[in-house]
Amino acid sequence: MLGHADHRAFEMDRARVRALAARAAFRELQNPRGEAACERLLSMIAIDSDDFAAAQAHAIITQKLFDKLQDPWGELESKLLLAQIALARDAPEAGRLVGECERIVLDEAEPRQHRHLTNAWLAQKQARWPDAAAEMDRARAAFGDKARCGDHTPHLLTRFSKLVWIGPASSKIDTWMQIIERQSAGAPTSDQMPIRAV
Repeated sequence: MLGHADHRAFEMDRARVRALAARAAFRELQNPRGEAACERLLSMIAIDSDDFAAAQAHAIITQKLFDKLQDPWGELESKLLLAQIALARDAPEAGRLVGECERIVLDEAEPRQHRHLTNAWLAQKQARWPDAAAEMDRARAAFGDKARCGDHTPHLLTRFSKLVWIGPASSKIDTWMQIIERQSAGAPTSDQMPIRAV
């Protein structure tokens, strides 16, 4: 979906327009999987634009659609979005929501990476610096090839780069971002930043 490419390029307004158009098409086609993917993308765009009310609304719809589809990948990704929104808002339920993500058994690289990054964010909030660094290492290793990353990873790392990190996690974030930026300067391939949905 072109909206994913725009989001990946940090073109949030264009990504939102494309995602809304795609969502309308999927609704007309009565394709709930495509609609759920669009709602997830809209939630990520809203998180990355600091519009947390919209992010929450889209994430809840995402969760409902993936629950109906009985899709564990979608269930985990929607719960991760809700946890990330809570972390961004400094909401008291953030720890509980991150814990709910841990209870979903799924061994796919992209949600595994997003889960480890979300765990690192919680550790940062709680000043558990060794845990934050360990979660960053686990996130980086999720795909085997440490240069690869999920569709929301660059945006989370950009947010992380603006937070206070004590210990090695900070340099891990900087190094990873430099690798992603070098790849973005070239022609990114689909295997560098895979997109599962639509």
